[in-house]
Amino acid sequence: MQRRNQTKNQSWDNVAPWYDKLTGNSGQYFHEHVIFQNVTRLLNVQKDDRILDLACGQGAYSRELAKQGARVTGVDSSKNLLDRAAHYKSENIEYVLDDARNLHKLSGTHFDAAVSILALQNIDPLDSLFTNVSKLLEHNGAFVIVILHPILRSPRITGWEEDPNRKIQFRRIDRYVTSMKIPITMHPGKTQ
Repeated sequence: MQRRNQTKNQSWDNVAPWYDKLTGNSGQYFHEHVIFQNVTRLLNVQKDDRILDLACGQGAYSRELAKQGARVTGVDSSKNLLDRAAHYKSENIEYVLDDARNLHKLSGTHFDAAVSILALQNIDPLDSLFTNVSKLLEHNGAFVIVILHPILRSPRITGWEEDPNRKIQFRRIDRYVTSMKIPITMHPGKTQ
């Protein structure tokens, strides 16, 4: 998903081939064996449930939901990631190019549940996203969100260290629960 005033180098379109290669058709090991299984359990997916996969990327979890019998609408603001999602053919999935903060193209549509996996930390601002998702959900519809814990995404305020005396590696945290914005490195290790 994109942030307002985002530069081209911060767009997921710019890194779609890398991200698709990284995650593949069904996600990485952690997606498949931890995140997807537990989110599916939390959603209590039933056949023909209408589920919104917000910031679906190249559709790995949308495809998992469809395998469970759900009717899925995957939304992302990256045309290149959605093109890759469409490449992995799957029934019961519609992909929509839209911004998670406004969801204009889904106006009047209703879902039994919504999900966003590892994306909300990349969306700014979030207020309109929550307002619009709540309008799209049926009464008592669930919205399951998975995000990285901030200590795992906070350069300059946290990092790995080793204690040679105790022979352990640990996560050093210099600040915690501090409001701040940090630019996203879209393709770690490469110059943008």
